[in-house]
Amino acid sequence: MDEFRQRMIHIICTNPALNTIFFDGCDQYPSSEFWKACLERLGELQGVTVRNVDIDNASLPWCWATLARARKISVISTRWGPTASGTMAKWPDPALRPIARSIDLRECLGVPVRNQWQFMAQCSEVEVVNAADCRPWVCTKIKSLRLLFDTRALDPRWANTLVFTQLARLHNIQALNISLKRRQYVDSTALSFRLDMGLNILAGLRDLRELYILNTRQNLRPEDAEWMAKYWSLSYVTRSLHPLEEDDDILCNIAMRGRQRQTPSQ
Repeated sequence: MDEFRQRMIHIICTNPALNTIFFDGCDQYPSSEFWKACLERLGELQGVTVRNVDIDNASLPWCWATLARARKISVISTRWGPTASGTMAKWPDPALRPIARSIDLRECLGVPVRNQWQFMAQCSEVEVVNAADCRPWVCTKIKSLRLLFDTRALDPRWANTLVFTQLARLHNIQALNISLKRRQYVDSTALSFRLDMGLNILAGLRDLRELYILNTRQNLRPEDAEWMAKYWSLSYVTRSLHPLEEDDDILCNIAMRGRQRQTPSQ
């Protein structure tokens, strides 16, 4: 084990007040040997966050063996895969089975859906599982999509980007409906169709003709509507691009390039 990891072990294991560990973008992230060494020395931890690091699938089980008592576990943008998630969900020693109440696996592309369900089936204390953007959508032939996108569970800085990146794969889509019912309107946080919120990610949806965004608290600007007119083929937009009715009418007209509003398919 190199000097860097030895020094980390010393710092971690000689601090009795330590209850949270956070690694973000660390090029020399601890290997399985590091976690093996820590396993016998570390006490209970309240939380561990591993983000944007190149930890491999083989090292992660040792990581979670060490941190089995953590209440909050986050492994965001890592190479977490079936070996690690299977080990965690089916821990051989019941005394060491993770008691985490929150498990965050955002942007871990190696996590299969079956392992996401294992957490809920095997980890009895878990209350929150966030597996957003773990696998890219492959249903690229979809022409009409109606879904409720509630982004409250996501980091607000990246929520739009995460969802728009998935939607951008649907090159054949013609109708997109993310409208909310009024009872959902109060508590939900919907997508924002503005350029400063990542709208440009959807430039490839050239066949998009219908956009339903009722009760989603949109507050578009002229440049956002002009962008829609340039990249999409809208012939129907619900009148909900702006909270002011007069501005809403103007923006809808811009987005549809002055076309006459067509009869919606939904």
